[in-house]
Amino acid sequence: MSKKIIIVEDELIVALHLKEILSEFNYDIIIGATTYEEGVKAILAQTPDLVLIDINLDSSKTGVELAKFIETKNLCPYIYITSYTDNKTLNQVKKTSPSGYIVKPFKSVDVTILVQLVLEKSNNTDYLPLSIKNVIQYIQNNIDKKIEISELATLTQWGTQHFSNIFKKYVGITPYQFIIKTKIDKAKHIIVTENINLKDLAFDLGFSSYTNFFHAFKKYVKTTPENYLRNNRTKL
Repeated sequence: MSKKIIIVEDELIVALHLKEILSEFNYDIIIGATTYEEGVKAILAQTPDLVLIDINLDSSKTGVELAKFIETKNLCPYIYITSYTDNKTLNQVKKTSPSGYIVKPFKSVDVTILVQLVLEKSNNTDYLPLSIKNVIQYIQNNIDKKIEISELATLTQWGTQHFSNIFKKYVGITPYQFIIKTKIDKAKHIIVTENINLKDLAFDLGFSSYTNFFHAFKKYVKTTPENYLRNNRTKL
């Protein structure tokens, strides 16, 4: 799947130039957002992998304020676009954490190298938005309970569907799949290290029935809980 990049830039010629440069790398480039409001709408609708933001947007709110919005929501990395490198501009951006700067006039090679580096970093599994890290920690701490996706969404500032999309984007599987996988991983550990009744284990891990646990275990481990216990009994 190609990486999705949104360019929030009020100079159309600049946006088109950036799109032309980056399209050579098979990125999905989205332009057309020229204000803070349009940028917010595009980012929430498209869930991009990266946003390029002009610092001085032609609107009541600046690109710096759009960057703060992205950071508050823990959405994705962003890079500033600017023609200003003076102290006033630098002071504006000090309270934000961009992944880099594209200074106008820019060279194609500088743009492509910076974008590639940022996207490679965001592919690293260690790179997760704080909201997603908090959700994962919550799941791990409450894995013995029934966990609803809407419950996890409330830990972030996103709606349930948007949360699910963001989670899958960064973790690679849906929140539900992650919950089940984490439960099964814990079940495997308990089966190997503790002498416990399998039906009790199913309920201890928050499954509504042994049948549900059985099918989930078989799906992820490719064998039944009974066979897994039998094959690992020597480890008890």
